[in-house]
This record gives sequence, C-alpha cells and structure tokens, in this order.
Amino acid sequence: GCPVIGFASGGIKETVIDSKTGVLFNDLTPESCAAAITRLRQLKIDPKACIKNAQQFSKEIFIEKIQKLILAL
Repeated sequence: GCPVIGFASGGIKETVIDSKTGVLFNDLTPESCAAAITRLRQLKIDPKACIKNAQQFSKEIFIEKIQKLILAL
C-alpha cells in the first residue's frame, strides 16, 4: 500500500501508474527526484490502489500467466 517514487525507465514504468500508485520522474538528477517527492506529497494516493496494482505481479499470477503462455504454444 506504499506509493513509489522512481526513475521512469525499465520495469518501473510497467509497475507504477504515475499519479495513481506513485510518481515517476524523467531526468536522473537530484532536482527531478526532489520535484517528484514534492509532487507525491501533493497527491492523495489510495493505498488500496497500490496493493491492487502490486497484486498483478504476485508469484501466483506470474505462474498462471506462464502456464497459459506455454499451453498456447
């Protein structure tokens, strides 16, 4: 249920929904990170939205998706 602040690169762009489950920043600089922290403080992020989004990356769902992929081959 904890929002995330992260650099908008790689897998974090797939796991964090900007302004809903956290805040992404584009420039890898202290100023950009500080601006993201300020932005996060201004948002009302619902912990339940963070949990719901994170659940799609659970071990069980990962296994289920891999099994479906294998069966589709």
